Amino acid sequence: MPHILIILQNLPFPQDQKVFLTAKALVEKGYQVSIISPGLKNQPKKKLLENISIHRYPQPPKPQGFFGYLWEYSYSFLASFYLAIKVYLSNNSSPKSKDPLTSQSPSDSSSPMGGSRRESPSESSSSITPQSPSDSSSPSIGGGLRRGFSSTTSLAIDVVHLTNPPDFMFLIALFFKLFGVKFVYDQHDLMPEMFLAKFSNNKKHILYKALLFLEKLSLKTCNLHLSTCELGQKTVKNRHKFKAPSIIVQNAVNPKKHSTKPPSNSSSPSLGGGLRRNFLSESSSSITSQSPSESSSPCTGGGLRRGFLALYFGVMGTQDGVDKLLKSIRYLIHNLGRKDIKFALLGDGDDFKRLKQMAKDYKIQKQVHFTGWADKNLLNNYLQIAHIGLIPEPKNDYTDNSLHNKVLEYMAAGLPFVTYELSQDKKIAKNSAIYVKDGQKDSEIKFAKAIVDLIDSPKKRQKMGEYAKNRFKNEKYAWKYQKKELIKAYESLLVD
Repeated sequence: MPHILIILQNLPFPQDQKVFLTAKALVEKGYQVSIISPGLKNQPKKKLLENISIHRYPQPPKPQGFFGYLWEYSYSFLASFYLAIKVYLSNNSSPKSKDPLTSQSPSDSSSPMGGSRRESPSESSSSITPQSPSDSSSPSIGGGLRRGFSSTTSLAIDVVHLTNPPDFMFLIALFFKLFGVKFVYDQHDLMPEMFLAKFSNNKKHILYKALLFLEKLSLKTCNLHLSTCELGQKTVKNRHKFKAPSIIVQNAVNPKKHSTKPPSNSSSPSLGGGLRRNFLSESSSSITSQSPSESSSPCTGGGLRRGFLALYFGVMGTQDGVDKLLKSIRYLIHNLGRKDIKFALLGDGDDFKRLKQMAKDYKIQKQVHFTGWADKNLLNNYLQIAHIGLIPEPKNDYTDNSLHNKVLEYMAAGLPFVTYELSQDKKIAKNSAIYVKDGQKDSEIKFAKAIVDLIDSPKKRQKMGEYAKNRFKNEKYAWKYQKKELIKAYESLLVD
């Protein structure tokens, strides 16, 4: 069977939901799949999950500034290259014994927050018979490299599947192409545009040009290019000429995980369950970060019936607009007097500490709850009881040509949302959202007013939510449809 090696740098595995779904789809097709990724402190270096062989290196600390990212990417490149060579040299036709490390169910640890960083896993045991490359016998001289990872494959690795960021990881694939290995460039982010959004808006900057060059080399050397959305694909095709076929495999969610039932401890389903009762009655931001279903504190003073919950989840970096959202919340609370609206902000990132301090400085911490990273169960519970979703990413070349996973999560859950007017997101969501124009002095104020208008229009919210859910279903945005495109592309790649 073909052996696919997926190299992931931006997140641990299986915390990156898109990569987890990709790997699982390839395994279900009958391919052998190995993953190289950074690992959290409590994650083993080797593990078998859903028949996916995981190889981890210690995750570096959160980067601070440009040189922090340079160090992180350099370290990750060397660690990934080293592990890739180890996997390539492995020659294991059958396991000699069971891996002493227990495997875990993806439902216990995989996160829906694609593109987000550094989420804590919750590993639980699930007996899956492992087939670890660590049990392999030494490869014979002169034939080990090509004899393969297992006796059923002609090459130790048939495909190196690289997910960006960063883009210079193509050098690993380029090395293995010398041995006949094919290269899939899975472009999750437009790195040149991300640089402009995060560090500098100067397209003449040497680093912007360097990122364009690395992107070009990745496209020129790959055998298959995967893009997450139409506008992102169009952007790279307009600025680079390359021969490899380019296929869109969107960020996608599994609608089955979005339960229509309220959290298990709800005594009044119509009111949204125990989490809303607990969250909305808090008088300070010191709300526990436990799973919503564990919350059972009764509401006091009628706060539940007067209160509303707005939800944000995802990365909290300087480019993600959470600072703009806090400015909108400040106006909403202090100028519009809407203390009945609470805000749950799920996620973490490079800007997390500064954002929490901003909330204190703005004196809005009683209305804003930062949960830190959330697993899919926590997110699912918040999606069930929130009244609206939020996408505060500012409009720029990066966000305008990217598809945010939040859009699909909100739509699958039937949750209307407020967002700045971003081209790709609007193309997908259409009437599922209220759109606010960005780039004006009063953008944050208009965003705040849009939140209030949607909160105060229950019939409109219901109509938009039903539209969102139906559009998600009818337009086939669910992963099972995206998986077909992925497998079709791989079948064509491996036939050539």
